[in-house]
Amino acid sequence: MDDLDPVADSDPADDLDPIDASDGAAATEPSAFSLLLPAVLAVVVGVVVGLVLAVAWGRFGDDDPGEPSSPLFAPTPTSEPAEAAEARLADAAEFLNAWRRWRGIEVAVEYEVTRVRGDSERTSEALLVQKPPTRMVAEFGAITGIADGRAVECDWSTGERFCNPDVEALDYQTFVDTELAAMRSVLASEPPGYVASYRDDCWQLVMLQDPGTQPFGLRGEVCFDDETGALDRARYEFADGLVETRKASRIRTTVEEADFASVTEEVFD
Repeated sequence: MDDLDPVADSDPADDLDPIDASDGAAATEPSAFSLLLPAVLAVVVGVVVGLVLAVAWGRFGDDDPGEPSSPLFAPTPTSEPAEAAEARLADAAEFLNAWRRWRGIEVAVEYEVTRVRGDSERTSEALLVQKPPTRMVAEFGAITGIADGRAVECDWSTGERFCNPDVEALDYQTFVDTELAAMRSVLASEPPGYVASYRDDCWQLVMLQDPGTQPFGLRGEVCFDDETGALDRARYEFADGLVETRKASRIRTTVEEADFASVTEEVFD
């Protein structure tokens, strides 16, 4: 994959080729979820998305938790016409293009994040500052991201600032490539773990079968800002009843060094 540069003026559809319905490589690709993706999507997107690396009990979403999906999984077809498979894989490629664009832009976003499970509800103001190869996210008293070629994992859950000293080197481009490969593996497998479709200006992601890791929950909604490519809002529903919603209140496409200091202040001041 080419180096990620801001691509706000380019067509995301030019970034990734449509997934070949006859290519079985995606289904057998090593699962990167166990390494990076779940944590990445938990912060985001996050997940990154989803980088999405996890804190407390949560992931993403919209305003109204709504009714849980039933059954838990959409019925998996026993066979899929070639034309339908081609359309599904084309949608998957388009979603991955949008996610890749989101990971490549320079942007600062303020979010309101709500996590609901049963009668319990938690809300946090979140701040994301991204200027590849640096990305920092502050929310729920924690900071995660990538800076100076290393992962960042800090929190204040004990009332004192603590940053994990044992984080490993993490190249931003490698992180993005690994995340995209892992997402591709669940969207392009046969049969697919998830199906992505675009409607009402958002990507709808529905689980057909449990792929082992559930980056989008049982079902998710991911909405990108048309002008900037940034994640504007998202909603994820999980099997344990957790619903997370994330809505942007401000999106800014110029990032200064002071913005990264603001991430630290958001949590520790």
